[in-house]
Amino acid sequence: MIYEEVQVGADQRLRGKATLTAAGRAVANMPSCPWTTKDLQERIFHLLGEGERKMLTLLIAAFPESLTRVELAGQAGYSNAKSGGFAAPLARLVEVGFCGNSPVWSRAGKRNALSQKAG
Repeated sequence: MIYEEVQVGADQRLRGKATLTAAGRAVANMPSCPWTTKDLQERIFHLLGEGERKMLTLLIAAFPESLTRVELAGQAGYSNAKSGGFAAPLARLVEVGFCGNSPVWSRAGKRNALSQKAG
């Protein structure tokens, strides 16, 4: 058996949830945890498309300032801030919470690992 249900008397936070057994942990492919801001950003960029990566990189570089839609489009190499080619990757960044949905585009208001410049 590679998993089991945590029983009464065990850690209350885990009670009633499935957990790996020793056999399960032995065969599990556990990805390493990102240790630095740069590591986290690289993992996220790997999951994004080219346009999304370019835009998010520009937003991070501009932090703590914001960019207008036109500024972001121009800096990202788009000639039309209303085009679908620009709007689609921008909408994806809004959808996943990496920037706000407003005329002025910036990262989420609170500081987090994405809003810090990797170095």
